[in-house]
Amino acid sequence: MSNEHEIIISRINDYADILNRRKTEGIGELYAEDAVFIPDNYKTISALELKKNKSKSILTSNEFKIQYSEEDVLIDGNFAFVTAVAKTSEKNKQTDQTVLKSSKDFFVFKKVDGQWKIFRYLFNNVNIITA
Repeated sequence: MSNEHEIIISRINDYADILNRRKTEGIGELYAEDAVFIPDNYKTISALELKKNKSKSILTSNEFKIQYSEEDVLIDGNFAFVTAVAKTSEKNKQTDQTVLKSSKDFFVFKKVDGQWKIFRYLFNNVNIITA
C-alpha cells in the first residue's frame, strides 16, 4: 500500500470521525473549494454550504454512526477514486427508532496544494433495516 493510498484512507476515516462525533464545523475543511456532496434522497450540497454549516441538519439531526470499508482505491495523478461500503446506524432523537443502513459510497479526491481533498462524494443506500 502506497503512502498516498494510506493518506486517502485516513481522510475517509477523518470524515467518519467528524460525523460520528457530530463535529460538523470541521467537515468543510475536508472538501475542495469546488466540491459537491451528493447524498442519497437529498439535494446536492456544495462545499461552500458545508463550510458555512448550512447542511448541519442532514448531518446532525439524529444520532448517527458510520464506518467505511474500502473496496478499491485508484490514484491517477492529482485525482483518486475510492469505492467503499458504509455501515451506518441512525437513531431518531424524537421517535427513539434506530435505522441500520449499508450503502455503496464513491469518493473522488483531488490534490489541492499538496493535500488530498474530497472533490465528489456520493452514495446510495442498498440496505435499510428499521430496528
